[in-house]
Amino acid sequence: MQLTTTLLSFNGDIARGLPGALGVLAVLTWPHVRRIELAVAIQFAGAIAFGTYFARGGSSTAAACCAISAAQLLVAGTVRDRMLVRLLFAESAVLLVLFAVCTWNGTPSALAMMGGLFGTLARMQSSTARMKAVFLAAAPLWLAHNVATGSVFGLAVDVVSVASNVVGLRAKARSTYRSLQERLSSRASAAAAFDQSCIGRAVQQRS
Repeated sequence: MQLTTTLLSFNGDIARGLPGALGVLAVLTWPHVRRIELAVAIQFAGAIAFGTYFARGGSSTAAACCAISAAQLLVAGTVRDRMLVRLLFAESAVLLVLFAVCTWNGTPSALAMMGGLFGTLARMQSSTARMKAVFLAAAPLWLAHNVATGSVFGLAVDVVSVASNVVGLRAKARSTYRSLQERLSSRASAAAAFDQSCIGRAVQQRS
């Protein structure tokens, strides 16, 4: 219990640390979920948690990006028209840039804005594999932001996010590779059987 209290209060106070810890838990969980709907729901909870964490730490642009992310996730989970989702996401990206301008604080704001735009692109993907790949590309931006702002839980989630997404993508790659091997093996067997059949017919014709 004492260890938990120490960790939560390490980056300020418990009121700020608790949302950060919940955000880390969400990031730990969603990359291992296969259903994209459930992955989006877990990301929504994480976005709310980290928005609160950044707001209480004075990182206004990052908090605004998290709020936009939560709105995007709500749209993704409720709107079924794919074209409408893309339109709303494009509008939210413009809104994200406007929020960044209004809360501008130099380099940290630029990094948070770019990270938020990458997040928008990631959530527009129709598969968890592509979503993870885009989030992985955005990781250096958030890492630099969290270093610049001294966000301990933000740094923790960067490490967790990169590791989790790499593991998930490697698992997907292995699964795809095995599937490809099985298909090639099946085709090779079919081709060999066809060749044997042709040879047999040729021998019969000669005899």
